[in-house]
Amino acid sequence: MGLPKINMPLFEMVMPSTGEKVKYRAYTVREEKIQLIAKESGSLDQIVMATKQIVNNCLIDYDVDRMSTFDLQYAMLCIRAKSVNNIIEFSIKDPETFEKVDLVFDVDKVSVHIPENHKKSFEVGENSYVYMRYPSFDELKLLQGIKENKTETIYKVMIACIDKIVVGDSIYSTSDFSETEIDEFVNSLPSSAIKSMEEFFKTMPVLRHEFHYKNNEGKEKTFVIQGMDAFFI
Repeated sequence: MGLPKINMPLFEMVMPSTGEKVKYRAYTVREEKIQLIAKESGSLDQIVMATKQIVNNCLIDYDVDRMSTFDLQYAMLCIRAKSVNNIIEFSIKDPETFEKVDLVFDVDKVSVHIPENHKKSFEVGENSYVYMRYPSFDELKLLQGIKENKTETIYKVMIACIDKIVVGDSIYSTSDFSETEIDEFVNSLPSSAIKSMEEFFKTMPVLRHEFHYKNNEGKEKTFVIQGMDAFFI
């Protein structure tokens, strides 16, 4: 007789970028090992890879490679909360007094910060609009790591993040067209379209949390965590 298999309960989260309900399970010893190895490496690349692997293992029927950065971060926090605890205790050094400050992070209270001027769509002509999708971690990593052909690479990532085009009552999904066809379409747009795309990337939502404390001089201070390395506490 073989060893029994333990049935894992399923939970549900709502993806911040889409409002879509997604089922997931807590992580197991296998995912815990992946997390610890990545954490010990101290490498952000390893942490991102480990996070993607853990989230991919724990989500039910969901394409991790297409997830936005803040969706992936949020999913990891939800999974961590059900797997270990929703409370994370950690310490920082006050930048002025260099004292040790103990902080408590309730992952259930984290939120996605969306700038007021952020827009996922913009007008490109009379009754014509372009709708964008959020880039994945791999796409953002490509942008951050480029040294040569920077303009061309940025352009390609921006074009790849066009989700659909709406003209009047007609909706065109970019997944139905070739890269050449999309490129030709974009080249025919007014120059303001590129500025609108740049603004979309600059104002993208981000997972963020603020901690407020008093240092030993009695000053009110704020510590902010933001980004994948911070959320892998």
